[in-house]
Amino acid sequence: MIEGPVESFAPVARAKELTESFARRWCDTYHSFNKKSVFDVTLLFKRIISIGQMVSLSGDLLIGNDVINMRGNLNTKSNQIELIINSDHVLAGLEESGSFIGFYSSKRLSWHPNRLNNAGGMLIFNDFCDSESLKP
Repeated sequence: MIEGPVESFAPVARAKELTESFARRWCDTYHSFNKKSVFDVTLLFKRIISIGQMVSLSGDLLIGNDVINMRGNLNTKSNQIELIINSDHVLAGLEESGSFIGFYSSKRLSWHPNRLNNAGGMLIFNDFCDSESLKP
């Protein structure tokens, strides 16, 4: 007889599945808490690979005509996602080494800046980009 909890969830298999089904474009808004400003954004994932129970992500955050490079991870067991700014280009208060943290299913990511004098912000995404946003 086996004692203790039995885990029926397979995080490694889910990570592999997500590399195929993960939405490549997320569109909507970034709300800055500092200046109470709102920016239209598109998050474009260019590279998605599974590493064990993790999904490694890299791509760009587009704000208007400006681009910020990002990389991050999605833990398929906890459903937590973290995206880190990988660019020295400062835009809308988003600075290098700051990170967005949230839960993959909520499509709301909280901005955690690397400095205490930046109040942060929130990325809020719809499930799908509209057809205009999908044009190259």
